[in-house]
Amino acid sequence: MRKNTSSGNGYKHKKSPPLSRNVANTNSPTKVDDFPNTILNKYFTLGDKINVYAGSKQLGQRGTFLTAGPDFFIWIDSDGYVRLQMISGGISIGQTKKKY
Repeated sequence: MRKNTSSGNGYKHKKSPPLSRNVANTNSPTKVDDFPNTILNKYFTLGDKINVYAGSKQLGQRGTFLTAGPDFFIWIDSDGYVRLQMISGGISIGQTKKKY
């Protein structure tokens, strides 16, 4: 088995070892970009009742959380519309209190 190969231009390449399939732990964030996605999907679950705010103004009456991505979350507003909400500039989300 040859460890070095030649590309034809005189440069010799070393073969790199195969990458392990368990390089990254999928339960913890691996990049800074994954941080909002990881936090929202850990704190909120599908079907949670939420309030979404733009600054101090509430968007809609109440909504239902669906899922989150790196810079957005998807929810259903009180009128039944599915909304893709970008996470930026004063957008906040809170879970409504459950009545027992």
